Amino acid sequence: MAVDAEVGKTVRIIAGTGQGLSNRVKSNTKTVYTFERDWATTPDGTSIFVTLEPDTAKRQEFSLGDVTTFDPAEDSEWALDLKGTERQALSMVVTSRDQGGSESLLSGSRFMDFYLFNLTGQVPGEAQSAFNLTVDGNLGIGNDLAPIIALQLAVSPSRVVAKVKVAPTGADIDVRIKEGSNIWLTLTIPAGQVSVEATQFQLDAAGEIPLDSIIQLDLTKVGTTVPGSDLSVLVYL
Repeated sequence: MAVDAEVGKTVRIIAGTGQGLSNRVKSNTKTVYTFERDWATTPDGTSIFVTLEPDTAKRQEFSLGDVTTFDPAEDSEWALDLKGTERQALSMVVTSRDQGGSESLLSGSRFMDFYLFNLTGQVPGEAQSAFNLTVDGNLGIGNDLAPIIALQLAVSPSRVVAKVKVAPTGADIDVRIKEGSNIWLTLTIPAGQVSVEATQFQLDAAGEIPLDSIIQLDLTKVGTTVPGSDLSVLVYL
């Protein structure tokens, strides 16, 4: 990296020592970061981090008065201004700050990732929600390969896109999305390609996903020479 090219960016530790912590880059050489403040827990060789551009790190502060205790088991609500963040991957973490300005993560708090949402007062189509079915690493034929998604409402998806990082060769990838034991939609990523999107005809034929559905993902076919890897299926609601 170029000298001081990372200044102003936020480094977030996503795994290992210091997971959930973040710090802003004050300066950098070609190999070393210098941060604006000391780490609450010093990163080490197990720490895995991502670097966020300055405009992706949005801070909002709330004054709760003279709070002396905080019980994570109790429900607490804060209103967030999320205008302008439609159709983006977002992360959220709650921190506390004492009267001296020292900041720390609340006990047990970690970054929470979420993706796409509707904003109050927006008309349909201006923003939308989605869930993501993922299969990491090299792909193989199997059932129920992604983390299960449980839907609390009946939905009629408006778009479904399947993507892989490495294209299959020798054969296509057949992706089957199931609602319970029922096949809701099947997509095929052709050999040599990295993505496919469901047609409107397919979506109309698939129809609504019922209330309280459990969504699962099966792979019934993968590439024979190169199977393909790191599958992501985004279902837009």
